[in-house]
Amino acid sequence: MGHEFTHAVIDNTSRLVYQNQPGALNESFADIFGRFVDSDDWNIGENLPGGAIRNMANPPTRGQPDLMANYVMTAVDNGGVHTNSGIHNKAAFLVTDGGTFNGYNIGPGVGGTKARLLFYRTLQRLSNNAQMIDARSAALAVAQDLARTGA
Repeated sequence: MGHEFTHAVIDNTSRLVYQNQPGALNESFADIFGRFVDSDDWNIGENLPGGAIRNMANPPTRGQPDLMANYVMTAVDNGGVHTNSGIHNKAAFLVTDGGTFNGYNIGPGVGGTKARLLFYRTLQRLSNNAQMIDARSAALAVAQDLARTGA
């Protein structure tokens, strides 16, 4: 429910185009806020008859990349919006909970309260055709703003 509701929020903020990288960000932001609503785990759709369709903590377990180097170029699914959302989903997991990834110790994470604010303000800064690098840049700028204000 939180995932689908977030699509309406996206349509009224950044209006991310539902194709290729902007579409993958669209799906990912919906997953992220869906997870904030149902924070028991990092799975999406775990109550469906077939089980979870995405694992935000470990996207490759559900056939999704977790690095831009593994971005999937495809003509199906509007350019892989569901597949490639794993890249941004993994970032959300690491920002929120921390951990070790790709040889780097990310640290403890900022927790759900700060992550919600970070991702919402990041979403507000994105243009409708934002790419993954734009989301990264916006998140860094938002994090710096939040650090300056003590939020």
